[in-house]
Amino acid sequence: MKNLLKSIGRPVIRQTISLIEPVAGFWTDPTGWIPNRFKMLSGSYEFFLVRYICEALPENGVFVDVGANVGFISQQVARRFPKVRVFAFEPNPRIYPILQKNLKAFPQCESFHVGLGAKEGTLEFFHGAESCVGSFVPEYTSRHPSNQQRGQVAKSQVQVTTGDAALARVGTIDVMKMDVEGYEPEVLRGMSKLLAAGVIKTLFFEFCPIAQKMAHSQPEEILNLLIRSGYAIYELEGENTGALISAEHVPALIARLGERGYTTLRANLNAASK
Repeated sequence: MKNLLKSIGRPVIRQTISLIEPVAGFWTDPTGWIPNRFKMLSGSYEFFLVRYICEALPENGVFVDVGANVGFISQQVARRFPKVRVFAFEPNPRIYPILQKNLKAFPQCESFHVGLGAKEGTLEFFHGAESCVGSFVPEYTSRHPSNQQRGQVAKSQVQVTTGDAALARVGTIDVMKMDVEGYEPEVLRGMSKLLAAGVIKTLFFEFCPIAQKMAHSQPEEILNLLIRSGYAIYELEGENTGALISAEHVPALIARLGERGYTTLRANLNAASK
């Protein structure tokens, strides 16, 4: 009976969501997790991250969304800051058309169907056939719970460029959000000129040690790179919210998160470093 109710209820819920989307002016992934779809439509999805991003943005600033997915955070920024320029990058071929649709009404937004990495070229991108989770890291994609529950992982050839090339004309980047499922070291390697020039003022990113390991990177690599580049890094979640992560604290953070944990970090460029 329980399975029967689920089989009847899910199509009804999905149909309801499809009716709400045009009213909300936001479209979700049709195969996405239903609670998250409702949170997006109500504007409550990742509310703490949206708040931190908006607090860091000046009214005439620049926001760069690396791994924009369907564009929830980019659209939230665009709605709240009509004069902020938004640059959204998403390589997932199944998700990108939804991102385009969600940003179409905002002339200050530009979307790009490319991935960011350490060098320009073409790479295999792995994505769930029926989920919005994807990555250039095949092991991470295949082991993600949403993909394990929904069957086969697909792969596509996608264009990759560097942040240095894609963002050279942008100037100062007030806030960047990066959510690339373990590919962060490659993205930052491709932004070496931007980091050296000190044009990225604040960076928000998800830190997941196991995703880094699946990408054959050491988890501490990205943190130490940012610290060497003049950034102060802070935790944004849980009981350690606001804690400064210096170089000597990196091993303890990785040990605490272990094989399953993750957290959201904020990297602020030190004014005296550039």
